[in-house]
Amino acid sequence: MAVLFPEGKEATTSLGIYRPDWAYNSSKTQEEYMEKEEIFWVGHNKNPNNTDSSEADNPYSWRGIAHDIVDKSVIDGSEFITHFNTGNGHLYALNGKIMREKDWSNRSLQDILPTWRWIAETKDGATPLAPSFDFSTAYNGGSSLKLEGDLSPANPTHLKLYKANISVEATTELSVIYQANSQAGKVKIGVAFSDAPNKYTFFEPKKWTQAGDSKDWLQGQVRLNQYKGRTIVGLSLVFESTTAIKDYQVNIGQLAVTNVNDKAKTPKAVTDLKVTENDFRDGIYGDARLSWSAPKNDEDVLYYQVYRVKPDGKYELMGLTGNTVYYVPEMRRLDKEIATKLVVIPLNRHYEAGKPAGVTFEWPAYPKPVAAFEADQTLIAPGDSVKFTDKSSEVTESWNWSFPGGEPSSSTEQNPVVTYNVEGTYEVTLTAKNSEGEDVVSRQMITVTKEAAGGVVDLALNQKASASSFVNEKEAPQFAVDGDDHTKWCAVGDAPHTLTIDLGAEHKVSEFIIKHAEAGGEPAAFNTRVFKIQLSLDGENWSDAVTVNDNTKGVSKHAIALTSARYARLIVEKPTQGGDTAARIYGFEVKGLK
Repeated sequence: MAVLFPEGKEATTSLGIYRPDWAYNSSKTQEEYMEKEEIFWVGHNKNPNNTDSSEADNPYSWRGIAHDIVDKSVIDGSEFITHFNTGNGHLYALNGKIMREKDWSNRSLQDILPTWRWIAETKDGATPLAPSFDFSTAYNGGSSLKLEGDLSPANPTHLKLYKANISVEATTELSVIYQANSQAGKVKIGVAFSDAPNKYTFFEPKKWTQAGDSKDWLQGQVRLNQYKGRTIVGLSLVFESTTAIKDYQVNIGQLAVTNVNDKAKTPKAVTDLKVTENDFRDGIYGDARLSWSAPKNDEDVLYYQVYRVKPDGKYELMGLTGNTVYYVPEMRRLDKEIATKLVVIPLNRHYEAGKPAGVTFEWPAYPKPVAAFEADQTLIAPGDSVKFTDKSSEVTESWNWSFPGGEPSSSTEQNPVVTYNVEGTYEVTLTAKNSEGEDVVSRQMITVTKEAAGGVVDLALNQKASASSFVNEKEAPQFAVDGDDHTKWCAVGDAPHTLTIDLGAEHKVSEFIIKHAEAGGEPAAFNTRVFKIQLSLDGENWSDAVTVNDNTKGVSKHAIALTSARYARLIVEKPTQGGDTAARIYGFEVKGLK
């Protein structure tokens, strides 16, 4: 950044930010992603007031976008409400009550987030409370603002949050909703006015009332009538205590500037609510497309809540939208229900619920199971064991296995382990059952031979490899079979991408191991999603050995019934978990007998 924007000099060029997805693609957890996002925007100090780099003499050191871009604000008008909702989370709360406990992401529901992340000030030599977004506690949405640390008279924390442009009227009111692990701490609201933008005036509500559906939050208000005619340009919070509080934690669920006399109307029920389309999968998954007409008094409607009513009568929040159409994503059928009711409830701009409206759709007939299974290995020495994994459809309620020649010879476990002591080729049969019927699948798949006593070998190691394409000589096809997890075959362009291995002679093949992007240290988002493996004796006539449609693993293993082949081919049909079309294969092993 210092090269583009040298200190005290004219910028050398303009800067456009294209696809800033580094933070997402390089993160394994949400917490890591949020931290990297902070660093991207405000530098390693995570403070837009202090973006000086520890490598000040390094022109390539990263100091954050905020160092060179002047902060701006979209907060104007006479009303501002935030719940510090980032537009995603592990839960969704309304008025402090958790209505959904599944991960979600909808940026259209995101609040205006703090202008400054984070400027936490305290007395010289003291340590301020540490601010962050908390995804385990929320008042409205999926997150709240959390501060934690030791609080005492010596270290009050002033957290500057928003740049603003709000005109103060006689009825303007400040309010805050919070919960804390100690009531000895005080919460005040800070305001900077346009005539003194660097000076904050602090307001402490005189009365705190219980808030939220469970009354476990506190809410306080302060009227600003004596400041009528002035303009708010900064909003902040102050945390103080007259006594020492160890490990203090406070969550801010709402910060608002409103007009007391400006009441939002309670919405009436929506009309013409209907299911315009359903799509069902496997008889137990279904989605729904909804449409409705806005209520007659819709001028104050902020969002529409969409709920699913479960068989026990409980409401599950499916999502919120500002539109009059909504796609309810795939729902799992519960308790073999015949029909499911969906309910739409409007919310006004003060997050007050209106009247509900409902519509019902019917499910197809409940399905019989489809039996399927796989084994962790299919080529073993006498005395070795095989673990069988049930892959039958989800509606399966019981399992009957038959293992002629194995110990045990039968089982009702879902994922049994079987030992084979005598050489030979053995059949495995699985019967999957539920209340609607059963399905049977048999496979001649286990080979027991003394030749496998020393273990199977990688027949593809350092063999001749070719591919449909590759990026350059350092990411050529041979690097997928060199046994080194730090090198890879990489192909770009439109899929499918193919990697073909000549095993040098005909061999008996029993298993494949693929090392995807994550195995080489790249983000899991780049792991191959959809692929198939084919085998051939002559390199011209191919048969499918493995088909995978939903891989997410960094290393995937695929055992097959013993098959003779000289050539193996990997066909990458969807190279990543997202839209990236580059294939990244760090290893392709073909296991079998030498």
